[in-house]
Order: sequence, then C-alpha cells, then structure tokens
Amino acid sequence: YEGSAEGDYSRFRHSDPSHGRLPCLLCHRREDNSTRLTFPGKAGHTPCVGCHAPQMQDPTSNICTICHANAQRGAMK
Repeated sequence: YEGSAEGDYSRFRHSDPSHGRLPCLLCHRREDNSTRLTFPGKAGHTPCVGCHAPQMQDPTSNICTICHANAQRGAMK
C-alpha cells in the first residue's frame, strides 16, 4: 500500500498487486438472487484475515472501516 510504512488500510484497493491476484468471486458473490453483494467477512473475515490478521486483531486499525460503520458494535456500512 501507498502511504506510511505500516500501510494505509482505510480502504480496499483493487489495484494492489496482491489483491489483483485474487479471484473476483472471493468477495463479489451472491448468496441468493438479490442484487446486493455479500460482504466477504461472514465466515470469520475470510479471505481478508489470510493476509491481514495483525491489522484485524488491532482495534485501532483502519482496516475495519472498509466494511464497518462501527467496528466495535459490528454495524455494517
């Protein structure tokens, strides 16, 4: 990620080389026939936690704000 040495985890970047190698359907999938996409974190935050476990375990990390309006309460955007 661009930015500080720790990285900018405030938003997901499809242009990141590591993210670019992931299959789209890892995150962009539908559980039913609705038009709303499923958030990838329903199953223990897979696939994000595979690479971002340290950030996801840190309650002060911005990574939670990618999907959550309030990470402490679990409220989704």
